[in-house]
Amino acid sequence: MYNIYRERKGEKDYSACRYQNGRKRRVFTMRLVPEMKEKADAGDVDAMFYVGFSYLHLEHDRKTGYQYLTKAADAGNKDAIVEISLCSYPEAKSMFKLDEWVRTPAENGDGFFCCLLGSLYRRGELVDCSYEEAEKWYRKAISLGDKDGKYEIRSLYRYFDGVASSIQEAVELDRAAADKGD
Repeated sequence: MYNIYRERKGEKDYSACRYQNGRKRRVFTMRLVPEMKEKADAGDVDAMFYVGFSYLHLEHDRKTGYQYLTKAADAGNKDAIVEISLCSYPEAKSMFKLDEWVRTPAENGDGFFCCLLGSLYRRGELVDCSYEEAEKWYRKAISLGDKDGKYEIRSLYRYFDGVASSIQEAVELDRAAADKGD
């Protein structure tokens, strides 16, 4: 879903670009600033993500970073949920609340979380790897109008063996997406 490119810009600056479906979605420069920490401690969910990300990647303090990211995820911040799901550290995996943060919203019809759940199944992260389950959740995301689901299912069909659908279906989905400008 998200590929993150990070680059050090100085002693404490950190530039990050989030790419989604091969397109740059957001570019931001981060620095752990006291004002953001104060906002996070006062309950600002976006600040919690910012501070958690900063601690995790700038200060290299995983414990504090995950505390802030978990608070943000508990408050529904999608970036925090994705960030924790992408982390390979064991403590991130142990604190990830799959059912609460991802499965329940996906089952309740949130296309973003359907797509994220499909990606977790495809990668075998936090759940057993299952291309069939990934396909099921991507299809549900598509039915809910999620463009990322279309991209991910095309990728699944194109690059992973064992999926019932074919390269031909991937090509048809690519053409349909190109026609719509996706």
